[in-house]
Order: sequence, then structure tokens, then C-alpha cells
Amino acid sequence: VNRDYALWTTQKLRSLLPEELSPGGFHRPHGCKPAAGGSLAVIIPFRDRWRPLKVLLGHLHPLLMRLRRCYRVFLVEQSGTSAFNKGRLNNAGFREAFRLFAFDCVIFQDADVIPMHDHNGYACRIDRPLHLASGLSNTKFKLPYPSLVGGCIAFTVDQYLNVNGYSNLYWGWGLEDDDIEIRMKSHGNKKYSHQSTKIGRYLSYPHKAQSIFKVQAARRKPLLKTVGKRMM
Repeated sequence: VNRDYALWTTQKLRSLLPEELSPGGFHRPHGCKPAAGGSLAVIIPFRDRWRPLKVLLGHLHPLLMRLRRCYRVFLVEQSGTSAFNKGRLNNAGFREAFRLFAFDCVIFQDADVIPMHDHNGYACRIDRPLHLASGLSNTKFKLPYPSLVGGCIAFTVDQYLNVNGYSNLYWGWGLEDDDIEIRMKSHGNKKYSHQSTKIGRYLSYPHKAQSIFKVQAARRKPLLKTVGKRMM
């Protein structure tokens, strides 16, 4: 992973990316017909993560092209100074992507985890959601606990709709992924699968610690007890 991309201007980074990349983060390999199925939307929610975002895009676009994916990347940035809400950004990104691009697989990708293995595939499983970021560098490429589904996860459109998307209630960092993990286990998606940690390897780009995370989490943790009721 080339971390120098973080220091590049957007124009310089764009010059590095293959010419086949169309404006708007869209790539259509020969024979690709998005409306016919097999297309992918990648949704990246972020705020104040421009450095890792440039590293991610500098690796993600070439990776998806090598995999010959028909795809479009959607960056969803939260403005203002209020607490970050990744769930809302993911849901808004899905709605906007669905309006602009025909896809049957959607991947929600954090801006600060960068894929390191081509065999990861960046594709959906038809039978269940697939957690792709199973091995992060900051946890020695191991899954720290079995129910972790953050970082990068793939849903078919039906799987995403079946769990009613992400919760919009988690203002602040963390727990929105725990919420959707409960949704996946509880509502007919045949649970979910983790990518092999030998393949689902990601560089976890360093960033400032969230000093108020524990306070925020304590306030939001009771929401996890009402996931089932809130989905209905």
C-alpha cells in the first residue's frame, strides 16, 4: 500500500488512475451492462478523512479494474460540526446510488481501511451478506471478535432492504455496525459470513483517537436492545 498518495493533490492522484475511469467514479469494462445485473456500487461515508481517502481511492480503483468489475464509487461526505452519523450517510448514499446507477450489489467501505489482497473479490454472496474486512492491520490481521462486521461489507440490494438498511440513530463514532449485525442475525438473511482472514486483509490507516468514544457509546448502547422493535 502506497501511503504517499495521502500527500498528493487530487489532480495528481487522478492522473495516476487508469484512463478507463469515467467522471463520477464509474468504470464499465467491455461487455458490461449495469441494467442486466452483475454491477457494483461502492459507498464510502466520510468526514475529515481526505488523506486516507486518497490512499483508498488510489488502490481501490485499480483493484476493481483488475477484477473487471462494472462499478461506480459514491463518496458521501457529512458537512457541519455535529456528531458523525455513518448509518445515515450509508443510507443516503444507497438512495442516491440507486437513483443514479443500476446495481445489484452494494459495498459499504470505510474511508480509512485499504484493501491489500486482489483475491478479496469485492462481490456479493447471493445467500447472505459478506463481511470483507475480516483482517485489519491494527489487529494483526485477525478478527478481534466474531460479531465484528465493520470496515467493509457487501450486500445484495435485497439483503440490504431486508434489514431495512442501517439505523439512523447512532450519532457519534461506533455501534452502528453492531446494530446492523443484530439485524442480519435476526431477520432472515441467513446470518452473514466473514471473508477468510488470509484474503480479507486491510491496512487500517492511522487517525486521531476518538477521545469521547466511551462517553458516546455509553449513551447509545441501550439502542442495541431495541433493534428488533425499531426495524418493524
